[in-house]
Amino acid sequence: MKWYFGLNYYNALIECLNFDGEYLDPRMFHVLFDHKIMMKFRIDYLHKNNIIGDLDRQQLIRAVDDLKEDANFKAEINYSIN
Repeated sequence: MKWYFGLNYYNALIECLNFDGEYLDPRMFHVLFDHKIMMKFRIDYLHKNNIIGDLDRQQLIRAVDDLKEDANFKAEINYSIN
């Protein structure tokens, strides 16, 4: 088993999406989904401590929500295929 960290994880995810095999491990999408949830906690922390402003917070939350929905959607599709 190979481990991926940081931005390398996204490269590995892209490689898996380009894979022509029948099985795509849904855990990769769940890890991505959980990571986006943690990012929301980090954004809220930065906002509460006046490190980022309201507008920055709203933009970051919106971006994270989009990524989170996309990861969840891909995991659900994978379950229906497999």
